[in-house]
Amino acid sequence: MSNIKLKNAPLKEAIFELFWNGPLDKSGFPIDNEYDLAQGRFDIEIRKKFPVYKRLIPANSPIKILGQPAHQFWKNQLNWPVVQLGPGIMTVNETEKSYIWDNFRKTIHDSIQILVKSYDVSPSFQRLSLRYIDSIDLPEKINFLDFVNSSFKTKITNSFEVPGEIAGLNFNQIFTVFQNSKVHLNIQSAINNLNGKFYIGQTRSSLNKRISQHHGEIDRKDSYFHNALKKYGKENFL
Repeated sequence: MSNIKLKNAPLKEAIFELFWNGPLDKSGFPIDNEYDLAQGRFDIEIRKKFPVYKRLIPANSPIKILGQPAHQFWKNQLNWPVVQLGPGIMTVNETEKSYIWDNFRKTIHDSIQILVKSYDVSPSFQRLSLRYIDSIDLPEKINFLDFVNSSFKTKITNSFEVPGEIAGLNFNQIFTVFQNSKVHLNIQSAINNLNGKFYIGQTRSSLNKRISQHHGEIDRKDSYFHNALKKYGKENFL
């Protein structure tokens, strides 16, 4: 990876996620007991580069869900990248429009430094995730399975007589790599029930999770799939 920006890349979103746990509460669930104070410190420092703030949950909500972002920090109004923070989680999200690896990596590095300094006791990091979500708006009258076989360097076949015409795809592979890290490859399709159009992409998340994430960021304008969800409604996708 380098400073080079690829032309016509199908990248829709690059997502870095960092997770940590704290002590257990009386019910035996892990909590981020320094979060309230740390969030305020993080807010002050991160806004020096990401000054636009958006709250993802109501201000007076007593519920804090570990591993779910609660705050967003943008460079400008809905101008990527965006840094998100919640109890036990920090993410950095970027889209193809402005994605360059060296810049993305620096944003991740700087955000982690601010995070660590925001806590009196450095968080006990449990895992991290780096995801690249590619999405392709398929032309009409194309067999999407043939497209996957020819374009994704992945051949999917059935060695039995299929009961009908294929209507959807969700193909997942997991590979163990360096130091027991995992590489997840997921190829899946979505169908717009109103116009029958296919969308196909690669992601590590489930389709339902991606639909929910896109629907929660309704002002985005950088993804065919997102714009389709906004236009037709998430209830019209399989």
